[in-house]
Amino acid sequence: MISVSGKNWEELYANKRLVEKIKIDYGFNEIQSKIILSRNYTNEEIYLIKNKIELKNPFYSTKDFLLGCQLLEKSLNNHKKILIIGDYDVDGCMATSLFVNFLKRKNAKVNYYIPDRFNDGYGASKNLIIRLIKQFDPGLIIFLDCGTNSHAAVEYIRTRKIHSLIIDHHNTNYPYPESDVFINPKKKVEYSNFDYLCTTFLTYLFIDLYIRLNKEKILLEQELIYVLLATVADVMPIRGINKIISKQILSKFDPNENFIINNFHFI
Repeated sequence: MISVSGKNWEELYANKRLVEKIKIDYGFNEIQSKIILSRNYTNEEIYLIKNKIELKNPFYSTKDFLLGCQLLEKSLNNHKKILIIGDYDVDGCMATSLFVNFLKRKNAKVNYYIPDRFNDGYGASKNLIIRLIKQFDPGLIIFLDCGTNSHAAVEYIRTRKIHSLIIDHHNTNYPYPESDVFINPKKKVEYSNFDYLCTTFLTYLFIDLYIRLNKEKILLEQELIYVLLATVADVMPIRGINKIISKQILSKFDPNENFIINNFHFI
């Protein structure tokens, strides 16, 4: 088939027997069945197409997330200053906004910094960390959508006896950065099946877990729109729980009523 621009399009081969099985089993048409087959959808993903499933936090018993919550709780109880460093893309900024707003609701001593790509370079460098420690004197540094490859910076933080938490989704190799807690589904870890989540979604689920563990009355659901924004901007696959929030948010979100969410500080 020739496209309008003159390019030749060829339909990918699809096993006709499997296509027919999907059509019969799930009631989809020919095109839908071929798409499902070509994308190797799981039974759960197929079920999601026509059915509504409530989002459940999959990290309730995940060691890294639980240790991160304990670290944050200890820092808050000891009234430590917290510095959040986020990447400068949409994902990093959305994750930083979520965390800063959450900590401000708890009246925590929190500051944030988004590195300037031209002045600070890529990622959180050791020189940047030295400067920020002098400026903010934090007891806990939280890296969002960065930190995975900032080995020298994280090592320096440890020598200063400052705690660190990394929530990231960038590719990583062993040895991992020596932070107190390193949350990244790209590690060889039990939650690596969630490697398709952006940092903002991981951050949202981390905060949600913290709230539930401490039985706090803080509602996060209205901020899921920022998770969806980061998911789309970071070109994450709309599959699994990404698909769940996409359907949930788009069915409820009214841009006229939610153009500015009250009390949400967008950095």
